[in-house]
Amino acid sequence: MENLRKVEIVSKAKNFKIEKDKYLNFTLDVMEKVNLFGEITILFCGEKKIKELNKKYRNIDRKTDVISFPYKNSGEFLGDIAICPQVAFENSKNYGVSFDAELKKLIVHSILHLLGYDHHNDKGKMARKEKSILKSLGVFP
Repeated sequence: MENLRKVEIVSKAKNFKIEKDKYLNFTLDVMEKVNLFGEITILFCGEKKIKELNKKYRNIDRKTDVISFPYKNSGEFLGDIAICPQVAFENSKNYGVSFDAELKKLIVHSILHLLGYDHHNDKGKMARKEKSILKSLGVFP
C-alpha cells in the first residue's frame, strides 16, 4: 500500500456548521500520530440518521455520538465514521469540555476503533491511548 493519508469530510448536520478543513487536518494529524495510512470518510449527520445507522448496523435503537465502520481487507480504504454533532454538543455540556474538543475526542475514538481497539474488552487500553493522543495534539491538558 502506498504511504497515503486521505480524509473526506461530509457534513449533513443541518443545525451545525462543521469546519471541514479543521477536522480534516486534525484527522490527518491523528493518522500520522498512530502511523496509519489509507483513506477515511467522516460523515457529520443528524440525530435521525445516526439513530438509523445505530439500529441498522448495531441493532441498538437509539441515537449515539459516533459509530465506526472499519473495512477489513479493503486495501487503502480504512473505513467510515459517522458523528452526530447534536449528541456531541450535548456530551460536551455534560462533560464540561468545548464542542470542538468533544468532536476531536470522537474522531480519535473512532480512528482507534478502525484500528481494532475495543474499549468494551481491553481493560482501559483504548481509553489510555485516546487520552495520550488527545494530550499530544493539545486537545486536553
